[in-house]
Amino acid sequence: MNSARIKKIVYDESSLRPIIGNFQNGIIQPSTEDKLSCGLFKDNITNNTNAIITSDRGFYNAVINRDEDSYNNFIVICNKKKGTCKFIAVDKVTFDFSLNKNKLSPDVNDTEANKSTVSDLIKKFGSKKQRKFREQSERMQLDVQTMKEQFEQVVDETHIDEADLAPHNPENLETSYKPPINRDAENVKDVYPLESLVPLNVLSELEEEVNSLLNEENDELKVTSEFVKRELLKLQKSSLTQQDILKAEIFLYIEYLIKYIKLPAKCIAVRKYQPCEYSQILSEHIFKQFSISTSTGKMRPLSMRDKCLCYILVLGIIGCDYTMSIELLSKDLKQGIKKLQELCKILSFTPLIKDKTVVTLKLPLPTPPSHQAMNKKRKR
Repeated sequence: MNSARIKKIVYDESSLRPIIGNFQNGIIQPSTEDKLSCGLFKDNITNNTNAIITSDRGFYNAVINRDEDSYNNFIVICNKKKGTCKFIAVDKVTFDFSLNKNKLSPDVNDTEANKSTVSDLIKKFGSKKQRKFREQSERMQLDVQTMKEQFEQVVDETHIDEADLAPHNPENLETSYKPPINRDAENVKDVYPLESLVPLNVLSELEEEVNSLLNEENDELKVTSEFVKRELLKLQKSSLTQQDILKAEIFLYIEYLIKYIKLPAKCIAVRKYQPCEYSQILSEHIFKQFSISTSTGKMRPLSMRDKCLCYILVLGIIGCDYTMSIELLSKDLKQGIKKLQELCKILSFTPLIKDKTVVTLKLPLPTPPSHQAMNKKRKR
């Protein structure tokens, strides 16, 4: 009987060890070893180390749990020439086979089956970043049949209002932002009544500021609009009757509208923003007339912008005794002359023959342009 001296015992509880594995369902078929790949993975949830062997039909899984073994396993390596042997601690596991269900379907190719296997392994043994990326990728994948059923359900539950299917009248859309006009008026002052545009109690909020501006001795008025500054300087040199004070209030109101329309739309949504810092009543009136309230705050769509432009033009021509040059307004509003001339035509203003930049409001009012004619002019 041969004997050997034990030279070394390799035993480390914290290090990886060789693995001796048994297959639960029997032995591996011959000539299939090249199709297998093996690796060690750590389960981040249970903190266990798993030995995984993958094949084309599924994978073998074994949990390495040294706490469950009641004794230690060693393999012995002998050196016959020197008569020594070495004991090396090993882990003994049993591999359980998990069948790849996708492989059972003839419509699924090998690539898709491998993707499913890799996905399962990553979700169980991958790092936190890998698992998160895999979960996000799977959420982005769409099941065509499921989406089709959801769309059918949405269509069945959707109710269509017959009023929405009725054709819209373009002229009604224009009147939604045009100031109210009285075409049957016998006096030019009654064509656009001032109180229908701005209530007198709102204009009276500007009385104190107007008196301060008109009583200044220098010509440098604290207004940003050149149009408003020119008209206020004219009034400053007049006798300042009650009618002149009213005109000054109109021009100062136009000043706030010009500031409002030039402000970026995102600034209007800010809750702290007020169009007039001196008057809460005036600010609320401007918001009510020229903005839309939503759950996220105030909005100023293009329709409200056009409405504000029309009101500026109408109020301006009232303050200028129904004859007004739109050249300075074009610069203040940063709008082209042609755009303002087009709006003036819609508002029934008449341009002077000698100077098209000067418009007047007079009776009888010109026939309003048809919507088709305005569209043809825009296309040109």
